[in-house]
Amino acid sequence: MSQPSWLRIDGARQNNLKNVSLAVPHDRVTVITGVSGSGKSSLAFDTIFAEGQWRYIESLSSYARLFLERVDRPDVDRIEHIRPSIALEQKNPVRTARSTVGTATEVYDYLRLLYAKIGQVHCPRCGAPVRWHSAERVVDTLLAEHPGERALIGFPLIVPPGTEPERLWSDLTRRGFARVWLDGAVVDLSPPPRGGGDALRAGSIVVVLDRVVLDPAHRKRIADSVEMALLEGGGRLWVDVAGGGPKVFSREFRCVACELAVERPQPLLFSFNHPVGACPECKGFGNILRYDEALVIPDPTRSLAGGAVEPWTSPSGKWYQRELLKAARRRGIDVTRSWAELEPDARQLVHEGDRSFPGIRGFFEEVEAYRYKLHVRVFLSRYRSQFPCPACRGTRLRPEALAVRVGGLSIAELLALTIEDAARFVAELMTTRGYGRARIGLELDAFYFTARSYTELAKALPDARLIDVFPLVNWARIVKSDAEIEMMRGAAAIVSHAMEVGMAAVAPGIRECDAVAEICAAQVHGTGAYWGDYPSSLPSVPSGAKSAAPHLTWSGDRYRPDSVAYLELGGCHHRYHAALARTLYLGKPPQRLADLAKVVSEGLDHALDAACTGRTCHEVEAAWRAVIERAGHSKSSRIGYSIGLSYPPDWGERTASLRQGDRTVLEPNMCFHMILGMWREDWGFELSETFRVTAEGAPEILTSFPRDMVVKA
Repeated sequence: MSQPSWLRIDGARQNNLKNVSLAVPHDRVTVITGVSGSGKSSLAFDTIFAEGQWRYIESLSSYARLFLERVDRPDVDRIEHIRPSIALEQKNPVRTARSTVGTATEVYDYLRLLYAKIGQVHCPRCGAPVRWHSAERVVDTLLAEHPGERALIGFPLIVPPGTEPERLWSDLTRRGFARVWLDGAVVDLSPPPRGGGDALRAGSIVVVLDRVVLDPAHRKRIADSVEMALLEGGGRLWVDVAGGGPKVFSREFRCVACELAVERPQPLLFSFNHPVGACPECKGFGNILRYDEALVIPDPTRSLAGGAVEPWTSPSGKWYQRELLKAARRRGIDVTRSWAELEPDARQLVHEGDRSFPGIRGFFEEVEAYRYKLHVRVFLSRYRSQFPCPACRGTRLRPEALAVRVGGLSIAELLALTIEDAARFVAELMTTRGYGRARIGLELDAFYFTARSYTELAKALPDARLIDVFPLVNWARIVKSDAEIEMMRGAAAIVSHAMEVGMAAVAPGIRECDAVAEICAAQVHGTGAYWGDYPSSLPSVPSGAKSAAPHLTWSGDRYRPDSVAYLELGGCHHRYHAALARTLYLGKPPQRLADLAKVVSEGLDHALDAACTGRTCHEVEAAWRAVIERAGHSKSSRIGYSIGLSYPPDWGERTASLRQGDRTVLEPNMCFHMILGMWREDWGFELSETFRVTAEGAPEILTSFPRDMVVKA
């Protein structure tokens, strides 16, 4: 048959391949099989993937190729019709038993936030909706549902047991209250009413604050009374509309049917990795270990006398076997019948036992008392299997989390949807909230927004106008809150510590990869006050001639004497980043490098002095450029960028940039990584700081490490 579009390979000799030639069809799943060592990986990864990657990288500019790992061409005579290739590693990246695709990709974090913000709370006990009412919402409800009607506004008062009516009326009068609701009527407290003992014995009465007509003209008066009632009533409000009967509103989350108080949803409530949200029965794993009848009684064709109960066939179980046969005979059970033929009552006896016989359950309970012994734990594990948790039914969340719904689905039900169904769910949710024909902004250049996601949304929202708004979210959060600034300080402390470790690790004869291993450990361990998360970018630690290009990572090369090296590192805390770069010289630095270091350091000082509230990014860069141009240097690229919360592969926010022409005005609590690099033909120099723009005066330098070039003789 004609094969014009097939991938053709002639004379492949990579690794253990012996001059292999073949043709592989495109747009089909092709499986390469063979015994171990036959060359499957050599053909798939070291030949096809390597050639595809090599050709793709060669199509890029020389500058772009600086940031990509070098790929060698395979040993092959000819490859035709090859496309850009992708190889998936054959390993499981999941690190804990609770990890899922959603948690590993951090999509689940956004779903938790969604349910915490717009989820409809239901009662975990009876399923009825849970309501809460602010003062403004109560006022809006009363004016909308009962316009022009008269109403009494009050609050329920809890009365301690044994309180005397006369003393209660006196206390209320002294506090300024004039009326209470007793026996279905308003009663004045002056003079003090007689009786009321039945209401007091019930544990509560209603104190009336105001009698008012529900008219928009009286809105301020109504609002003041409602606010006072909620305050005095501990978050509960009583309203009696003429002819409508009393109503109780609550500022708390409370079931409208059974009055069960429910906590407000928060993102942690939907996390099965945290005690707040994890099912208390299975601890967030979704399954529990229990004794499996199929393991305890593996052969149902055996009789009780023939050793149907496997643990009791060993010498240590002989006593239990004898007691079993005694108990069976007392009950008239035929011990020669197979387990499969026994009646349910007989099986119940074997499992649960009776007063004189412990049964299988009692046997395992007795043995579990010796779990501190290793051989006992091994013995017990032979008879247990994982079963779906009966409390959460495998969802891993506590009932309060499963009772919160968005679009009629709990978060567990949403996670069970396919990608197509989930896209339709999002589209329906947006349609029901009035966005079916709206202009909807999508960050098309976001790292994790795929073409398939766009296709599914466009299909499910045919009447909506989907537009690109990248990077809207990052611009919205470019000014950090005080809590975010504290996260940034933590990240800065981590990267400053990692820089100390890195500078100590780099020395002549040390491999770059070994130094990076110590740096990465420091980034993750963090400091005593701040734990480290994984940074969005890898450490950049080039040396020698490789220091002439920015952003190179590392290799197995050893650091050599009389060479320059720089370290560009990141620290991460709760996904907030700070970055830091420093340069060191292994030996006595040449004068040209020392002179350049002095110029760059002076330029950094001037640029930081210019980074004040009200100045522009352009002005900050101009302060740097003026210094280096006086020294005879030039550099037209940016000298910094906004930094904060981010995910791989970049810790920059991709918004404001310290470059010529960027007129972004600096505001308090903006954070930037100012990185000043100068590269020559075979060497380079880097110096950077992460800083916060302050309300007045100079910026706050978040990172902390000496700026002088480190010299290690």
